[in-house]
Amino acid sequence: MQISSTLHASVDHDLTSGNSIRSSLVSRKAIPTRLHAELQIASRFSRDKHGLFVDGDRYIGCGKPACYYCYDWICFLRHLYVPPATHHRIIPCCRGPDNDINEAGVAVPEDMYKKSCGGLNQDILDLLSIEIARKHTA
Repeated sequence: MQISSTLHASVDHDLTSGNSIRSSLVSRKAIPTRLHAELQIASRFSRDKHGLFVDGDRYIGCGKPACYYCYDWICFLRHLYVPPATHHRIIPCCRGPDNDINEAGVAVPEDMYKKSCGGLNQDILDLLSIEIARKHTA
């Protein structure tokens, strides 16, 4: 309930400010998205029956640390990958893997999006709580 009321308050603020983020997003015909390499790797390895990891090492690393979205996605996967290095930057328009999914596999990305949204909601709530506490102590 606390997450919901906090997020609704931020939407209400956006709507009353005159610079509606929602209006901007609704006016777009399409939003191009990107699937980062580490999520492609995680998706491929998750579906492989023979296991592509050497000696059971469940680390997915790329030439750069993972963004906020990819880090959370890999941490929420039920295959228990080792959390990757991350720079925690928010890269707009990232998406989860959804290529080559049959009807039986649709539940996996749906579950992952729910977990990602829940994690994002919690991170926003935590940040807002810190800001509120800081204002009250100042």
